[in-house]
Amino acid sequence: MMMGIWWLFALIVISSYTANLAAFLTITRIESSIQSLADLSKQTDLPYGTVLDSAVYDQVRNKAMNPFERDPMYSQMWRMINRTGGAENNVEESKEGIRKVRRWLLYSNTKQFSFLLEAELSLIENYRDGPLL
Repeated sequence: MMMGIWWLFALIVISSYTANLAAFLTITRIESSIQSLADLSKQTDLPYGTVLDSAVYDQVRNKAMNPFERDPMYSQMWRMINRTGGAENNVEESKEGIRKVRRWLLYSNTKQFSFLLEAELSLIENYRDGPLL
C-alpha cells in the first residue's frame, strides 16, 4: 500500500515537472525592453505619439530643434512623433490617444501604439473604466 502511494506521488511530480518544462520551452516570452524614455527613443518598432501642441509635444520639439541644447534622444523622439507631419502618431486630445491605445490592447493583431501623456495617474485611472472606446 505504501509503495503504491509513493509511486502515485512520484508520477504526479514527474508529470507536473514535464508539463511545466514543456510550457516553458514552447511559450515565446514578450520582453518589456522599454523601461525609460531613452529606451523608447532608441527603438523604432513601437510607434508613439502625444497630443498635438501639448506640453510633451512642445518639450520634445524644443529639445530636438534648439541648437543650444540639442539632445540626440529628443531628436530621435521628434522624428518619430513628427513622422508624416505628425498626423500619423499624434492626436488632437488625450481621450483620443487613450482610445487608440485601448483599441490596440483589445485587438492585439492591429498596429501597436504608445501614447505619451502629461496627465496625473489618477486622471488616467478614471479613463481606464470610462466609455472611451
